[in-house]
Amino acid sequence: MNEENGYEMDRITKNVRVTFLTHIRIKWLFVLQYLLFVEKSILLQQIPPNFPGYYANCGTFTLAI
Repeated sequence: MNEENGYEMDRITKNVRVTFLTHIRIKWLFVLQYLLFVEKSILLQQIPPNFPGYYANCGTFTLAI
């Protein structure tokens, strides 16, 4: 009886841990997307479109994040 309960509790804690990690991962995805959006808008405001390294800069910022 005790062993069964222990196994059940262990399984529940594992499930909770997995869902928690997944939640964090999804949260980070949203944070990174938001940061990317902010970086791009800042770049768009600061650098004129005819600037030679304009698109290259956008690429490096996305890679850096």
